[in-house]
Amino acid sequence: MAIVPEFLQTMIKTNLELLEMWFSQRLYEQMVNKGSRHILVRLAEKLDLREIEAACQRYHHQEGPGAKATHTVPRLVRALLVKYLYDWSLREAEERIRHDLVVKWFVGYGVFEEVMDHSGLERFEQWVSREAHRAFFDGVLRQIDADFPEERAQVQIGDTYAMRADAAQERIVELLRHTSRCLLREIERDVPGQHAQIQSQLEGR
Repeated sequence: MAIVPEFLQTMIKTNLELLEMWFSQRLYEQMVNKGSRHILVRLAEKLDLREIEAACQRYHHQEGPGAKATHTVPRLVRALLVKYLYDWSLREAEERIRHDLVVKWFVGYGVFEEVMDHSGLERFEQWVSREAHRAFFDGVLRQIDADFPEERAQVQIGDTYAMRADAAQERIVELLRHTSRCLLREIERDVPGQHAQIQSQLEGR
């Protein structure tokens, strides 16, 4: 004897798509409520991606004129964002979107929906690189600046190894001398007494 009566099986098959949508929504609701501190849940609540989506609206799918896109621009934007966030390869991103429910939810797929493959995400990433290469960085940075206005005005210290700058190259000795002079100026401005002590030690050498 079947565990589920035949008439009920017929009803399930008839309404399977609606049942899958209902189950997906319920599962995601519970997952988000219990995982409210997860970084993707917090980003979904805070981050407004409409500016980035608008910048990518010119991306065209190749299914043909009038074809409905399965992997919409909002989904592609979120997939690429989560790839950058976790520094995944394209194949890793595909696997995580396919099998990690919180990632799948963040990108915008239902539990039973088929996700994009890595080649589709790669085509979108290449298009973004050519046509909207500043969209992700500028869009996210503007929101960070808006949320943390005081931090924006503070001096930022970071590794400039890979920074491109219109500046003359210095040899290591000159670079150290230049850095030392800048450091002494800051000490003189903020801690004049200590600066005088350091200066006298340097002059006594």
